[in-house]
Amino acid sequence: GMSFAIASNKYQEGTEALAAKYFSGYSFVRILGQRDGMPIKPDPEIVHEAMSSVPGVTAEETVYCGDSDVDMQTGINAGVRTIGVTWGFRTRDELATYSPHLLADSPEEICNFIASL
Repeated sequence: GMSFAIASNKYQEGTEALAAKYFSGYSFVRILGQRDGMPIKPDPEIVHEAMSSVPGVTAEETVYCGDSDVDMQTGINAGVRTIGVTWGFRTRDELATYSPHLLADSPEEICNFIASL
C-alpha cells in the first residue's frame, strides 16, 4: 500500500539514469530531478509534486528519506516526516542537528519505522 518517489537535485536525465541502474526492480510514482523552471531543494516544491502523484496523500502520511542537510531541510520545509540515512553524504551528527524523526543506520530501520506508523 505504499508509493515511492525519487526527488533529487541531480538533473532529470541523470536522476532517471541512476534510478534505472540502481532501482530497476522498483516502481516509482514519480522520478523527479532538477528541471528548468523548478526550484531545487531545499525548496519543498519537488516533494509536493511527488505527493500530488498519489491521490489523497497527505503530509502526515509522507516520509522523506535523505542523506544530506539539504534533504533534512527539504522534508522540514515540506512539512513531512524526515529520515536521515547515515550511510550517505553527511555524518550522523550533521543530520541530527535537524532533529529527523529517525536516524537510520540500515534500510531495515526505515522499514521498521514506516511499519510502525
